[in-house]
Amino acid sequence: MSKSELAAGRFDPEPTLSQVNITAQLDDKFESARYDGVGVYNVTLREDHDVEGANDAFWTGTAFSPGHSLTLQPGFSDGKATVGVQIVDTTGAHVEDSFFLFAAFKK
Repeated sequence: MSKSELAAGRFDPEPTLSQVNITAQLDDKFESARYDGVGVYNVTLREDHDVEGANDAFWTGTAFSPGHSLTLQPGFSDGKATVGVQIVDTTGAHVEDSFFLFAAFKK
């Protein structure tokens, strides 16, 4: 029987540099975070040979600011689990915000 692994991290956008900093993470499991635009980011887990597709990782997360909503779109690219992150305010406009992400995947 396989066991579950967990990745957790805090991500802080730097819009003036068009990047997202991984400011804290559990066990160094996140490989990178990419800034794709205001409130739109992409996060990649390090390669894990037991994760063979987007459905092998379960993602959840939260934005820091009250009233901001975070949505996630799981993906898979180059042998790595990815997730697209979008953060919007109460009007539906994309906004910059720091966020936490959690990923559970089989090991």
